[in-house]
Amino acid sequence: MSISILFLPIALVILDRAQQAEESGVSPANERVRFPTAFTDAPLLLEALRDFGAQPTRTDAGDILCKVGKSKLRFTRNGPTFFVEIEGAPSVGEARRHLANIDEDYRRCVQSAVYEKVKARAEKQGLVLEDEDVLEDKTILMTLRIR
Repeated sequence: MSISILFLPIALVILDRAQQAEESGVSPANERVRFPTAFTDAPLLLEALRDFGAQPTRTDAGDILCKVGKSKLRFTRNGPTFFVEIEGAPSVGEARRHLANIDEDYRRCVQSAVYEKVKARAEKQGLVLEDEDVLEDKTILMTLRIR
């Protein structure tokens, strides 16, 4: 039995909106720019931002604030997902790079959390983790044996 966990690139939505803003001439250095994200889990987003070195804080309203370089980021929940508002980015390209890096860290945090849940559930079901391999694309192949 093997399990493959694939994550769609969350950054695609962010990058599409950044591209639209760039084409319309909006400059994040002069204005606040708001992008939708696919981030849904606040604790994992906080972990990803800490791993990125952004030192996030959480407001009483549940927003997540941080600084990346000279830019201020505010993540605000909008239904099940967060929007990010960026103030003071030197360019849309710079904002895109930061968001792509945060997205990568977030996906790694999600994969790690899912991996731990799969291991715990397997153990509860009487399965033994026999082997695991980290593949080139950083997915994890787990081989489980029935006790």
